[in-house]
Amino acid sequence: MSKIHAVRQASAARYRRGYAPTLGWYLARQWLVSVGLTLTSLGAFIALVNALEAMRSVTDRAVGATMAALMSLLKLPDMVLQLLPFAVLIGTLVWLHRLASTQELTAIRASGLPVRRFMTSAMLSCLLLGGAAVVVANPVAATLLKRYERWQATISPPEAQGVLTPAGSLWLRQDVPAAANTAARNIFLYGASVQAQGTRLMPATLFVFDQSNTLLGRFDAAQATLQPGQWQLRNVRVMRPGQAVTTESTVALPTTLTPNQLAASLNPPATLNVWELQHLLGVLRANGWQAGPYAVAYANIIALPMFCLALLLLALPFGLQQQRAGGVLARIGLGLALGFAFFLLRNGANAYALAGRLEPWLAAAVPVAVGLLLAFFLMVWLREE
Repeated sequence: MSKIHAVRQASAARYRRGYAPTLGWYLARQWLVSVGLTLTSLGAFIALVNALEAMRSVTDRAVGATMAALMSLLKLPDMVLQLLPFAVLIGTLVWLHRLASTQELTAIRASGLPVRRFMTSAMLSCLLLGGAAVVVANPVAATLLKRYERWQATISPPEAQGVLTPAGSLWLRQDVPAAANTAARNIFLYGASVQAQGTRLMPATLFVFDQSNTLLGRFDAAQATLQPGQWQLRNVRVMRPGQAVTTESTVALPTTLTPNQLAASLNPPATLNVWELQHLLGVLRANGWQAGPYAVAYANIIALPMFCLALLLLALPFGLQQQRAGGVLARIGLGLALGFAFFLLRNGANAYALAGRLEPWLAAAVPVAVGLLLAFFLMVWLREE
């Protein structure tokens, strides 16, 4: 028994040899610096391209270059957040290449430490970084993007713009172009309760204005139904300036709005943070709306830390092999190509989820699961412990 105990102690000593909390902190710090510099470089490049595109797109409008540049900066945090997993992949490859070029990786491995031990600090840092992106960066990016959408609406107002409140009511503004029998007008609509994916409101209030913002009438209806080419109002109380209040059983107000345009006029998913998305999903499902884009966005945000971890683990086999054989650039290029393939896989899964052919949570989980399994297979195949 004493010999067995001695063997176990020797094995445990070899397993712990060379590892200390100081080494973990050092590797974690170096990894965070590498990923941070990569993310900053990608963000600077995107900011430059986005600013040039913004200034080009507003050349025919009364918008100055400074305002266009500021608007592009409001979009930057959301775009950088989307690039975070790719920055983790590139940053990990750069980090491992630097450790190999300074012989630090050789010294760590010569001490007998398995990969799963000295990479633990980087993996924990990755999960913490992903969690901070969800809890801190996502609300900031959503708030700034929401400001951008409002700013953009003042420059080029959309045909229809709506807001679904946390209580489940709908506010909608729509510009109705001139038709054969009617002049152009603006409709402001409020529905206290939304049913049938927004095509039926109970009760509803509509304010109709002309192009000079003069009130043409107010319509309080027990029910408003969106039909092809019109809002069909039932049990309507009609108030027009200079006329007596009347009650009518049905009123038809012309509109060019379609159910798809109505759904698209609501807040874009990227302008809502993770908590707003969670609450809105419950409201949408309770009122019969198609919650596809919002459910996909919510699932992707929740899965972000694990997706970052999957790309970090995918980078390890290619980064660790740099010190053993030549072709460093080829190995790094192969790792980047594999990471890009996983971005395509995630986008394809999201497209299936938006089309209703795949559950949103499954679309977010598939790339993560495939990435983790492939990383495990590569580590075993390359005999990396």
